[in-house]
Amino acid sequence: MRILIVSGLSGSGKSVALHMLEDLGFYCIDNIPAALLKSFISHTVRSPERTYERTAIGLDARNTAAALAHELLRSTWSAEKADDRAAFITTFEHGLSMADEPDDVVDDGRNETPMERLDRNWTELLQELRVIQTGVQLLTGFLLTLPFQQKFSSLANAERNVYLAAVSASIVATGFLQAPVAVHRAVFRRHRRKETVQFAHRLSIVGIAFLALAVIGVTILIFNVLLGNPGGYVAGAIVAAMLCVLWLYIPLRVRVRELS
Repeated sequence: MRILIVSGLSGSGKSVALHMLEDLGFYCIDNIPAALLKSFISHTVRSPERTYERTAIGLDARNTAAALAHELLRSTWSAEKADDRAAFITTFEHGLSMADEPDDVVDDGRNETPMERLDRNWTELLQELRVIQTGVQLLTGFLLTLPFQQKFSSLANAERNVYLAAVSASIVATGFLQAPVAVHRAVFRRHRRKETVQFAHRLSIVGIAFLALAVIGVTILIFNVLLGNPGGYVAGAIVAAMLCVLWLYIPLRVRVRELS
C-alpha cells in the first residue's frame, strides 16, 4: 500500500497535483479535516479493499495535520519496504500553475485543470459520436433489410459480393462506434478517464474508416444496379476520393497548420 501526502499553502497547486495523481490511478482526497486524518489512515491501512492501495491526500501547509500525518506514517511504516513507505511532498511557496503542465498539453487559453480538460474531451467525443452513430445506424438498418426485398435475388454474384462487403463494413463500423459506451461502463467510477478518452478516440477513428468503406460499397452497389459495372465503379471511385479529401486530407491539413 502507498499513501502520498501533497502539502502546500492555499493556492499553491495541490488540487492540480491531485488531479494528475487521480489520472494515474490514485484514490484522491483534497483538504481532509485534521481530526479525521489519523482515523482515515488507520482505516486504509487495515482495509482489504483494493481502492486504497494507492491513496493521495491534500493538506494545507498551515494545518498542523501535515506534521501529524508525517509523524504517524514515519512511526507506523518504519519497518515497511521502501516501495511501500509513504512519500511526503511539499510544494514550493510559489506553487504550481498551468505552465507546470506537461509539454504535450496545448494551451488553448481555457485555464482548466487536467481533469477538466479530460471531461471536456469526453463530452466533445460523445457529441461527435451521437452525430455519426445516427448515420451509421440508418445505413446498417437499410442494408440489413435489402435481402428481404423481392428483387434482391436478381442481383449478380459480383453485386452480391459488393453488398456483403458493404454490410460487413457497416456492421463493423457500428460496433466500433458503439464501443466507447461499453468502455465507459466498464471503468465507471474507477478514475480511468484519461485511458477512456484515449481508447474511445482510437475506436472512433477505426469506426469512421469502416463507415467510409460501407458508404463506398453502397455507392458501388446502387450505381451497378442502375448503370451497370462501369458506372458503379466510377461512382465508387469518386465517392472514395471525396471521403479521402473530406475525412482525411482536410482534417490532417488543419491539424498540421494548427501545430505549425
